[in-house]
Amino acid sequence: MAIKIDDKFDDNYIPVSFRNKKVQWARLNEPDEYKGKKSWKLQMIYDMTDPTEKAEATALKKAGFNVREKNGITFLEVKKAVDEKHPEKKPYVVGPDGKTPFTEDIGNGSVVNVNASAHHWDVCETITLYITGVQVVNHVVYEKGAGFDAIGAGDDIPF
Repeated sequence: MAIKIDDKFDDNYIPVSFRNKKVQWARLNEPDEYKGKKSWKLQMIYDMTDPTEKAEATALKKAGFNVREKNGITFLEVKKAVDEKHPEKKPYVVGPDGKTPFTEDIGNGSVVNVNASAHHWDVCETITLYITGVQVVNHVVYEKGAGFDAIGAGDDIPF
């Protein structure tokens, strides 16, 4: 499998590494804001037609990780809340060489390596992943969807 979980527990946090994972919805330069809370995040995609990917997603879900499916895509979200007192403390993001800071927006389909820490919640028997760092292995350029930006003043609304 492409995941490595260290056996050593430290205050109920476990270092976890994911290698060569395709991602979507990566928000690592500007935080995502949802319901008034800001966080750095990305979703690692699992191709459920690939036996290895399916086995990894199934094992993670069975272990308590929050593997979800939405719109036919199976994914595992990794995030870190923005510290309001220290907003500059964000996960490190580096390029393919593992050293150079990577500042471009990461498009859907990019391949990355992810370092995170997993926290096991005894109350609900789930594991939450917190991003510590990301290495961009294969970058797909982020292309902002046209959305309402494509509609100019005086244009007919297309719906």
